[in-house]
Amino acid sequence: MRGFTRSNGKVLCFFSASVGVQSPITAEVLEIAKAIELCITKQKVRDKEIIFESDSKTLVSWINGGGLGSTDHVQSVFGIGNNLNILSRACVVFKSRVFNSVADSLAKNGE
Repeated sequence: MRGFTRSNGKVLCFFSASVGVQSPITAEVLEIAKAIELCITKQKVRDKEIIFESDSKTLVSWINGGGLGSTDHVQSVFGIGNNLNILSRACVVFKSRVFNSVADSLAKNGE
């Protein structure tokens, strides 16, 4: 489950999609990659400040230069990094599920 919020925390939209049976890190890689790709396709948001939040400290570290990730995810992590460069004011940050009850609820319900 992912969403868009304003910098003041106001929710613009949430979205979710099934990624099938995957490991949690694989699901997170696919979700972050898709969210970034969606923003790239929208010319209006390319030059805006965009913060992508993930509840995976490991993935956020990989994306932000803390290693390349497991061999299963190296290509995807490189792709995410390259796509972030297209969105000049975008970043990926860690946000604990504890602070995002909507995402936690949807994830637990498989939505």
